[in-house]
Amino acid sequence: LVQGLEGLAAWTGPAEIYACRMLLWLLAAAGFAPMLDQDCFTGEPLSGACGFSLDGGVTRSGSKRDCDLTSGEQAMLVQLAGAGECPRGGGDAAKLLRVLSTYTERQMDFTLRSARVFEQLRAKAGAVPVE
Repeated sequence: LVQGLEGLAAWTGPAEIYACRMLLWLLAAAGFAPMLDQDCFTGEPLSGACGFSLDGGVTRSGSKRDCDLTSGEQAMLVQLAGAGECPRGGGDAAKLLRVLSTYTERQMDFTLRSARVFEQLRAKAGAVPVE
C-alpha cells in the first residue's frame, strides 16, 4: 500500500489507470483477483474481442458477460495486474476503472466510495459517464 501511494505521488498519467492498477493489486492480495488471461469460466485461451463477467473476470466471445472488452482493453488489464511498468494507455481507462470497481463491489459486498468520486470528477469535467 505504501509503495502504491508513493507511486501515485510520482504518477503523471491518467489517474484512472493508476487506480485500476492499485485496485487489481489489492484484489490479488485479498484473494479476489479476477481472471484476466483466460476465460474465467472455462479456462480456455482468449482470442480477439472478449467480455468481462462480474462473477470472475474476462470471458471468451460468446460466454456470459456483463460488458464487452476490446482485445486492447483485456491486454491492458493484464499489464495493469503485472509487476512491470504501469501502462499509460491502451484502452478506455474510465471504463476499466468502472468495471473493476463494480467487480470489487460485487466480490467484496461493499460500496467503493472512491469509485463515486472518480465518476463525480468526470461529470464535473464534462466527460460522459461510463455505463
